[in-house]
Amino acid sequence: MKKLLLILTICSMTFVFIACGGTDEKETDDKIMLTYGGAASGFEPQLLEELIVEFEAIHTNIKVKRFATPPETDNVRALYFQMFESKSSDVDVFQADVVWVGEMEDHLINLSEYPESVDLSTNMFPSIVENNTIDGNLVAMPLFPDSSYLYYRKDLLEKYGYENPPVTYEEMTEMATTIQDGERAAGNADFVGFVFQGNSYEGLVCNALEWIASYNGGSFIESDGRVSINNENAIEALELAQSWIGTISPAGVTGMNEDSATQVFQSGNALFLRNWIAFYAMLTADDSVVKDKTGISLLPTGIAQGTHAGALGGWQLAANKYSKHPEEAVMLLNFMASKQTQKKRAMVLNNSPAYVELYLDTELSEFIRDSKDVYENTVARPSSAAAPYYGEVSRYISSTIHDVLIGNMTARDAVGKLELDLEEVMGKVKETQN
Repeated sequence: MKKLLLILTICSMTFVFIACGGTDEKETDDKIMLTYGGAASGFEPQLLEELIVEFEAIHTNIKVKRFATPPETDNVRALYFQMFESKSSDVDVFQADVVWVGEMEDHLINLSEYPESVDLSTNMFPSIVENNTIDGNLVAMPLFPDSSYLYYRKDLLEKYGYENPPVTYEEMTEMATTIQDGERAAGNADFVGFVFQGNSYEGLVCNALEWIASYNGGSFIESDGRVSINNENAIEALELAQSWIGTISPAGVTGMNEDSATQVFQSGNALFLRNWIAFYAMLTADDSVVKDKTGISLLPTGIAQGTHAGALGGWQLAANKYSKHPEEAVMLLNFMASKQTQKKRAMVLNNSPAYVELYLDTELSEFIRDSKDVYENTVARPSSAAAPYYGEVSRYISSTIHDVLIGNMTARDAVGKLELDLEEVMGKVKETQN
């Protein structure tokens, strides 16, 4: 009873069956019953229903029902771990955030044992497949990737004589300073040069990763488990970011998330915005103040000829190890992750596909086709290397980088502290592996 009340507190009645053993719906008409769990908003529910009908037409011995998850990703994750704890088979295939894969590894079907899954993965962006490969085992398939861009005001760059968006962060800082000073002198006292996600949460982890990787400073923890944060390039990147606060970025940026930073840009009061591709539709919508003034480009590099490093985001597909029908579950997963299905998602939902060759498909929008370079340069958070303790890693990174931004810690002291903290976490990871 206590367990039931806990789940009701976290979520709602709809989701009780996951942690309580499920409804154990019987097979009907000799058909195998599978459940697909996925975040569904906008036009996605309609498309999912159409895809399920298509799958059932191919596999006439299988019936699929959809389990709609709540919008809050933290609650979704909590529900899935309740399911794993009870070894429930109520959800066979489900969508998982890119940083959940590593910590869920022990509860997922090893797709490396299924040739079709392996074959599909070889045609996808390597960085995404690498994120989903834990200890040599492919445990999830990309559904759609996501990454971040630099949004900019086209009209203001032209007004101040800049022909192109910045290539390096140094150029971005110079442009932002010049145009911010000009716009404030013209009467807009609230205008700022650059807004990003500076609050202490996962969004700041992504921003910091991008800054450091663009300076060739590593990824905090490398894929082999080596803690790499304590280096001069990382220090240089963080010192630059610290210099933005109170100059080209308002002091309040240290409390901003994706939505609040976007609001500043959308109001017409910012030159540059770092954010995910999902916000492009909002910024270019008919009711947007900056609809025809918004440009989008790769994030700057830290140094000339450096990397345009965007943090890897997006959603994956995984199959529950406790499914009563593992082979059929993988069949459903492969169908939902297939090239044909991802093309439909790109056309209907504007989701970026994980298949490299789809970026040559002229049936997809020019915007999606032009985003190929972004996914070739994505950098993954160390969620796989630090599994199952990535949550601790994320908290250490976000709180320490936030201390740098608000001036409570120097960049040099921060990387030293992070090195010790992350080494401690990786020690626990190694104990788990042994």
